[in-house]
Amino acid sequence: MSHENKLHGYFETELFRFHLDDADLDRVMLGRDCAEWFKSRLVGTAEAGEPAEEDFGWVLPVTIAGRRLWLMLQKWHTTERAWHIWIEPRGLVARIQRTRFAAAATELRDAIDRLLVGEPRAGAVHWVADPGELE
Repeated sequence: MSHENKLHGYFETELFRFHLDDADLDRVMLGRDCAEWFKSRLVGTAEAGEPAEEDFGWVLPVTIAGRRLWLMLQKWHTTERAWHIWIEPRGLVARIQRTRFAAAATELRDAIDRLLVGEPRAGAVHWVADPGELE
């Protein structure tokens, strides 16, 4: 079975902040440290821009193999130290040229997989095609 369309990942780690104090609830979105970690670790494999906060978590702009992608990150609810990451096309051209996006997305997914496998404080990432499969 092809793993090409499996662009939603789930992993557990103690590397990142996973709890907010009462004073932080209205002003802090969990995941900035996670986005910064990926940004710093992708150097040499991909070009990553500055993480941006979104209502669901964080987004990291990534360029790999000449293609522009979004690496989306959010604290996942299944366990205390769980994270959900996924890859989406960045820009209209990427959405139209699905074949080119798929190759770059697969390359980014594989790079992320290697990063997490190589990190002893993180569990291996489990990739799925549909985030509903993560439940």
